[in-house]
Amino acid sequence: MSEKVLITAALLYANGTIHFGHIAGAYLPADIYARHQRLKGNDVLYISGSDEYGVAITMSAEVAGRTPREHVDHFHAINKALFEKL
Repeated sequence: MSEKVLITAALLYANGTIHFGHIAGAYLPADIYARHQRLKGNDVLYISGSDEYGVAITMSAEVAGRTPREHVDHFHAINKALFEKL
């Protein structure tokens, strides 16, 4: 009988693009574990998200000439596309 397995990864801070440290540190290990659980026949839900709040986002948005919402949406779209290529 298969088990239900929930796997989460750290929230990506949405003020820049992902880099190798993000992948190697948080997302690759969780992805490997999720794939392992699926190979065992388990029902796996692997979720993550992004942290879209904080002074760093407000400050980097101001430098970029965007509102914080536009800034977060900009990097969310880039990061989502990068994750889909993995």
